[in-house]
Amino acid sequence: MSKINAPYNCVYTLNNELLLKTSEIAFQVGRFSVLSAHHSDEENMAKETKALLSFDGISLTPSQFRALGEGGLSMLPQAEGLFALVKAMPKINPFDMGFMDQFEKAYFPLGAPRRCGRKAEDFAYIVPLKAKIEPMLQAIYRFQNSSQERIHPLCLSGLFYFQMQAIQPYSHSDIVLSLYLMKAILVHYCKDLMDLPLFQVMLSKRADLDHAYEESVACGDTSPFLYESLLCVETALNQALKKSLRSVQSKTPLLEKLLSKMEDGRFYSAQELCDLLGLKSRLGLQKNYIRPGLDNKYLVMLNPLTPTDRNQKYKKA
Repeated sequence: MSKINAPYNCVYTLNNELLLKTSEIAFQVGRFSVLSAHHSDEENMAKETKALLSFDGISLTPSQFRALGEGGLSMLPQAEGLFALVKAMPKINPFDMGFMDQFEKAYFPLGAPRRCGRKAEDFAYIVPLKAKIEPMLQAIYRFQNSSQERIHPLCLSGLFYFQMQAIQPYSHSDIVLSLYLMKAILVHYCKDLMDLPLFQVMLSKRADLDHAYEESVACGDTSPFLYESLLCVETALNQALKKSLRSVQSKTPLLEKLLSKMEDGRFYSAQELCDLLGLKSRLGLQKNYIRPGLDNKYLVMLNPLTPTDRNQKYKKA
């Protein structure tokens, strides 16, 4: 397929297929918001960070993944910086161009690789001249801000991804910024979407996304790519919905009793929890209270890297 067209010249049209899919997903978002546990899933954040890094060709070993967020990845400052950005996603404004400075400081600690030439790594399409990058970025943000009331965030998120990729402000790693902003817009729309395994799904469907991008460039319309991006959001949402349903169903009366007695923000030792519940057996505590609470993200450990630590403590998530 020809790649002589410039992606930044593609138009945005809302066809019936996009409209129907957007409506279906919006309904599911409402359902998920009702079922969501409304607390941050740090494990999913770590997995999302790992998937984002994979898009940029950076792989984490199992030990590096476990150390993520613990300050133990001094050799991979990009990973630590990106994990911090992912955790901060609900607080950032994706429609503020100033966020790019924050992204660059976190992900490019040695300085942002601003693109000077007409080529960008892993991007086979025509990109704008260096002199046009800044004006085009400003135009994108103006469009995004003016379109918040006119274009549904589910479509706007995919459109932002498409446009940012089309400009390629950096000589490499643009896809990390594009993906981050895509999900940030979804989280801005509904905070509960923070728990979507979106980057993980998009990584597994990367070939389909690349093909849809190519199709959009060939026809000069973003619709094929936007539809594929909506399918990724739908898949991630369905996975998160299933997880939420399992979590709701697994909240047993015994676990409810434990959570009702624990103070928010306070860590408890196993003995303190036994005293709180009037239990004599730590084995019963582990089996009926702590393990179900940890498995379903209602409890978190003080030392998650050493779960069998005899001084381990627990608090409500």
